[in-house]
Amino acid sequence: MNRVLSAVFVLALSAPAFGQTVNGEGAKQLSENLSRYVGRQAIDRGLLKVSVEGDAYKLAVDVKPVVDLLAAQHSFKFDFSPYALLVKPSGNGTWSVSADVSQSGSFEFKGPEGPQSMQFSIT
Repeated sequence: MNRVLSAVFVLALSAPAFGQTVNGEGAKQLSENLSRYVGRQAIDRGLLKVSVEGDAYKLAVDVKPVVDLLAAQHSFKFDFSPYALLVKPSGNGTWSVSADVSQSGSFEFKGPEGPQSMQFSIT
């Protein structure tokens, strides 16, 4: 997970900051640029989503599509909110990046002693 988040962060910084206007067309272009690094399937399956949020682009990394595939095979439930970065193009071709790194989630599975669950919080 840390590798994925680090990779998205680096990729967001390495993509050129194209103009000053933050809009839907820019979000689409940023998605296309990032798909060269993470693969088109990551975008199509919702692992990485780019949207407009105020005067910045929101890059959301959501592991739920991958976890759902595994959960169907191994009878467990994992709930974790997407990790989000806000990236804003600067006038000099670079990006301003911010993120709230606090996360929380839950995990449920059937263990040797029956159903078990765990909740966690990362601050």
